[in-house]
Amino acid sequence: GVGSWFQAAPEKPRRFSMPRLLVCVWVWLVVATPAWAADEAAAEIAYKAALKAKEDLSFDRAEREFGAFLAKFPESPRSPEVVLLQAECRFKLQKYEDVVELLTRRMATAGPFADQYRYLVAEAHFLGNNFGAAATVYGDLLREFPNSPLRLRASFGEAFARSKMNDFKRTEELLKNPSGAFQQEARKDTNDVDVIRGFLLLGDAYYEQKNYEAAETTMNQLASR
Repeated sequence: GVGSWFQAAPEKPRRFSMPRLLVCVWVWLVVATPAWAADEAAAEIAYKAALKAKEDLSFDRAEREFGAFLAKFPESPRSPEVVLLQAECRFKLQKYEDVVELLTRRMATAGPFADQYRYLVAEAHFLGNNFGAAATVYGDLLREFPNSPLRLRASFGEAFARSKMNDFKRTEELLKNPSGAFQQEARKDTNDVDVIRGFLLLGDAYYEQKNYEAAETTMNQLASR
């Protein structure tokens, strides 16, 4: 009856015995591990071949091989780095719009290379004569990555892009502000080439605004260095 159905002892769940479980694990290791290891080995070979082509300055070939790597090994932990390397090849080939497209599309997965993605996008905009976009991206890098080793270059790049737009007032502001990125970085290494270029650009910005005294003072400060 109904009562006896409720009183029936529940069926015990079936369990793997330890020997059967060990056999299953062993089979998985035998079958899966070689396939995984083979993929890793193939990815490493492909990566090194493309990198060698880039080091040999065969940028066209390297760009294709990095692209093939990304298509064949999309889940590789090297993918963010490979995207950057492919973009660098495109940059060397003067395919600036392609650099911007690739890095912008993959920005969300850039990981530890995110500041380098930003910088190369800004450089590609600059050399593509899109100075407004370049200045914006340089500025984004400075705000989003305050500890980036590219901070000095980006601060100079932003000011240089503004000068290319004949915005000499903004160029002056970016380069002379004591709390701005350029002056902060300039105090760390006063003889870095980008520091010297920055002060030359500041002098030029003063000159273009007919502030000849400030321009002369800036140039005189460089003369002793």
